[in-house]
Amino acid sequence: FLENLEISSLIEILKKESSKDIAYILSSLSVDYAKNFFNEFTDNTDEIINVLLSDFKISKEDAEALQKKLFEKYKKFLSEESMRTDGKTALINFVNNLPLENSKKLYDKIEEVNSEIGKELRNKIFMFDDLTELDDNDIVLIINNLEHNSLISFMKSVKYEIREKFFRNMSERVASMFREDLEILNELSEEEKAITIDNVFNAIREILKYK
Repeated sequence: FLENLEISSLIEILKKESSKDIAYILSSLSVDYAKNFFNEFTDNTDEIINVLLSDFKISKEDAEALQKKLFEKYKKFLSEESMRTDGKTALINFVNNLPLENSKKLYDKIEEVNSEIGKELRNKIFMFDDLTELDDNDIVLIINNLEHNSLISFMKSVKYEIREKFFRNMSERVASMFREDLEILNELSEEEKAITIDNVFNAIREILKYK
């Protein structure tokens, strides 16, 4: 069951075990897994190697007791790891579902509290500024899946750079039609723009499967 763990997780579990017990465990693992363990383990490797080189033995009772202890630690670790993972998933979902202003505030707070975790979560979070980084396929996907009037209102509300990114991914005929519709559409108030951007960006998150 230990080989179900990442090497770093096994190292965490074995931290307080004796060199003899670690040597016994390693001798029970596959060669590839044990090799990878040694590549990452930096503690008492000399002692472990000395035990492995000796004609060491472990009684059946001690082996069973060790296996039982490790299995309990394994279950506890998996439970804690699951909780940590679920916590991160929850934060990702919060950021990806909140209105834009609150979304950015929450992500900034995550980075402030733990910049490393912030970086880890970032590639699963879709922020408004990420629109300019989308590839052409994603933009086409958005154009094809957003309701026409919603996209028109959105393009009326966003800055020139984003608007042009959408135009570049339209055929000449479609782009011309959109430009005409944009000219016809009355200027939106700042409040209307904010509401439009929030609503449409939420739809974009769904289209790109960030929700």
